[in-house]
Amino acid sequence: MCFMVQREVADRLTAECGTRKYGRLTVNVAMTMQVEAVFDVPPTAFSPPPEVQSSMIYMQPKQLEEPDTVTAFAFSELVRLAFGNRRKTLKNSLAGLIDETNFLETGIDANLRAQNLSPENYMRLAHNSVLHNPRAREIFSNIR
Repeated sequence: MCFMVQREVADRLTAECGTRKYGRLTVNVAMTMQVEAVFDVPPTAFSPPPEVQSSMIYMQPKQLEEPDTVTAFAFSELVRLAFGNRRKTLKNSLAGLIDETNFLETGIDANLRAQNLSPENYMRLAHNSVLHNPRAREIFSNIR
């Protein structure tokens, strides 16, 4: 799929893990799509010219095994909570859902911040919490 979007949106969709522009949108889209910025379109290409730059992006669906509904919801909620408290460490922003054991089992440092985890790491945390944390499984199963 090809889309023309505002350049800032393209920058967020293609942001690298650990950068300032890397966020909730990046993680959620990157889990299911491969996104590539193709080229920029200047305002002068339009009449009347907008006040923003545009970019063409190319998105290709990834062929992934679909997670079960509870794990998919857990992934979405963990990403939302982590980036909702972006300046906090993961152990603080995900307290009550992900405990120290979950971090140890997945090999993810609990002292990292939201922008330091890849989409795959968020999915590992979600999958592990649903499998091994009864409280998290109950919470994620009841919220819909």
